[in-house]
Amino acid sequence: MAKKAWLAIAGVVAGASSAFALVILVEFYSDKVHPLPPESAQSVEAVCAHVAAYPAWVLATVVPMWAAPAFVAAWVAGTLGWRIPAGSHHQGPGA
Repeated sequence: MAKKAWLAIAGVVAGASSAFALVILVEFYSDKVHPLPPESAQSVEAVCAHVAAYPAWVLATVVPMWAAPAFVAAWVAGTLGWRIPAGSHHQGPGA
């Protein structure tokens, strides 16, 4: 039982870490293809204008890249955690 718990914890940590790393990679890519102007850090309006000016091809590439961390993190967590069902320790009402 303890081994399953540790595997589940390791799965969650590894899944979250992989999601974190992939989100950082997506942000690096986004910054390379459509960099934020230096003056944008000073006002919310400048950031909003920058986001509104994203080319369609950047959005078309970044949107699937944002989906990837969710799928990869879930796969990593499920693989390491052996897909332990939620509430598997509970027998139900009246047990």
